[in-house]
Amino acid sequence: MPEIIARKFEWQPDYAVGIERIDQDHRWLFSAVDRLYQAMLAGQGKKQLEWLLSGLIEYSQRHFSFEEQLMRQTTYPGSAAHVRQHEEFRRHIGDLYANFQRGNATITIEALQFLTGWLARHTCDCDRAMAEHLKTSSR
Repeated sequence: MPEIIARKFEWQPDYAVGIERIDQDHRWLFSAVDRLYQAMLAGQGKKQLEWLLSGLIEYSQRHFSFEEQLMRQTTYPGSAAHVRQHEEFRRHIGDLYANFQRGNATITIEALQFLTGWLARHTCDCDRAMAEHLKTSSR
């Protein structure tokens, strides 16, 4: 089973949305989640969790601001739902980080589950739909 799970965190070319800056950020996200997973397998998940959560706070500000700017510029019809998902991500990561700061080290698995779900739902589905709109709007 770990082998199957580990494959989920490897960036695949078919995950690309075709907008280089977005794809570059997504590659970082896949790599970061894989780094946490590999650390968990080695019994070092807690050590990587703080790095990951603080990195995700910065990532979400930078990456989501960029996406939201593009959606505004092209009046993307799905932007309200997309932005709500960004807000949910920020809130969830903030909650995880606060729990970690309070000494709750058992959230490593919760963080990994949340992030793998996010990779599947948002990054590979919602962002792809947004990117398609962006590409057709720029023609």
